[in-house]
Amino acid sequence: MNLFVRVEASSKCGTGHLKRCIALSKKIAQNKNNSVIFFFSGDEHYAKLIEEAGFKFFILTYDNFNHVNDVKNINEIINKHKFYFDFILVDHYKIDHLWEELFSNYNIIVIDDLANRKHAADILIDQNLYMNMNQRYNGLVKKDCKILLGPQYAILDTKYLENRKNVKPRSKINNILISFGGTDENNLTGKLLNFFCSEIRFKEINFNVVITNAFKKKDELKSKYAFKNINFFENLDSLSDLMIQSDMSIGAGGSTTWERFAMGLPSIVISIAENQEESSRYLNHLGLIFYIGSSNSLKYNWLDSIEELIFLKNDALKKNSIKISNYVDGLGSQRIVKEIISY
Repeated sequence: MNLFVRVEASSKCGTGHLKRCIALSKKIAQNKNNSVIFFFSGDEHYAKLIEEAGFKFFILTYDNFNHVNDVKNINEIINKHKFYFDFILVDHYKIDHLWEELFSNYNIIVIDDLANRKHAADILIDQNLYMNMNQRYNGLVKKDCKILLGPQYAILDTKYLENRKNVKPRSKINNILISFGGTDENNLTGKLLNFFCSEIRFKEINFNVVITNAFKKKDELKSKYAFKNINFFENLDSLSDLMIQSDMSIGAGGSTTWERFAMGLPSIVISIAENQEESSRYLNHLGLIFYIGSSNSLKYNWLDSIEELIFLKNDALKKNSIKISNYVDGLGSQRIVKEIISY
């Protein structure tokens, strides 16, 4: 099987798309007869993640995305290098059926979580949970499209599956993981640390804080909050080890949600993008996460709400930890690859 991946990553759309494409591609590439090549656009420094994963890639640079030009540029590269592909994997919010129809000679796999545009996909994957999940793509895909829905198809790095054996229900909060993606445009990390450092009751809790080079206030955070109970971790490939060590997480929605579920890690969630809001609200409705709201419209007392959740009764924490770990078993990529092979 030869596959090319069309994906975007940037400070605006985040790195979740890229990371799940890399995770799925690693599973596909375990078979030495399979090859994967990436066609990447966005902030070029994120292409380093593809390089570190061991995949060949080409960077496509645009001021404004145009589906006809994108297809033309990709085809020029394919023809120049005489590549042959069986499948295309697409994870890109600007791509729809118009782009996909120009590649109709390939089998097309689409990863989506918006359900806001038509696709000419042969296989569509949406790993999220929604109230109307089974109807979301009605009229948006071909009648014979194979649709893979829900967290049983959550695409995670293999490290999460490996660490599943170490998962234990949380019963007391000693360590809290703080992670708001690759950029944290609203500096939620700084606001939380400022609050935790001003309240004496948090003095005995350790905070594991994940940041990246793309954080605008990275240096300020590290210098301002140099306390013994605050540990900074930079540019991690996987949060799996930190999640195992933590008793609760405070972070964004999106793909990281399913990583936390796989690790049985209860989470307080603030959505940092519009596409995270619907799923986060529904997961909160099901009692699977504690949803505070959108980063753009947080209530004045949102920090007080987080404080209340941190000091939940231990039995509530334990019940949530057990409940969420049953939703994601870390085998999502394996199931998807089986579906691709059977197709």
